[in-house]
This record gives sequence, C-alpha cells and structure tokens, in this order.
Amino acid sequence: MSDRCIPCEKSKNWIELDFRDENNQSYEGFDITIEDASGAIQTVNLTSGINHIEDIASGPVKVTIDTQTLIDVVEDRDKRLDSETSLVPEFAKEALGGPEQNQSKKYLHATLGDL
Repeated sequence: MSDRCIPCEKSKNWIELDFRDENNQSYEGFDITIEDASGAIQTVNLTSGINHIEDIASGPVKVTIDTQTLIDVVEDRDKRLDSETSLVPEFAKEALGGPEQNQSKKYLHATLGDL
C-alpha cells in the first residue's frame, strides 16, 4: 500500500434504532452516540419511533447512552405490572423497518441492570 493512500471504509450502511419501554412507548429527547466498525462516531438526538441512522460502516456498532440520563428517563415511566405481558416483542415481530419498510426487526431485551 502506498504511504499516500489510506484504506477507506465504505460507509454506505444504515441502522435503525427504536428504544421502547416495557409498555411499548418510545423514548425520545436524549442523545445517543453511535460508533461504527471504522471508529466513526455520530451523535443522534433520539426521536419517538424509528431512528434511521445512515453512513455506517459494515461491522459491529456500539451504541452509548449517558447512564444518568437513561436512569432518569426510565424511572419517569410507569412500570408494567408483573401480571402483564410486555407488548414489545410482538410489536417488534410485526413491525417492519428499513428504507422500503420491508425489513424484519431484531428485538433486544435489556434492563438497566444489563447496561
């Protein structure tokens, strides 16, 4: 490789994130940081529903949220009763995403303790 040339990473991919509480309500109004496999970093202010983020290099993606901000937002929400079933897994299974709204979603269950 030439000393005048650096490897380029094609950042033509995208990711969609939809953060929801256990009552299937979207979170919004705080910043998340996305770091792609090339090390490129984007900060996005979370909006309600699907957040479509473009210019992502292929490979693993790291999503970072300020811990205290997340705790404050989560603790402000009503908790689901133990006797109630979460609606989120079924919502994720049925809802489609992607540029043409034809992509299946991947559901990831996480609690504050996991983070």
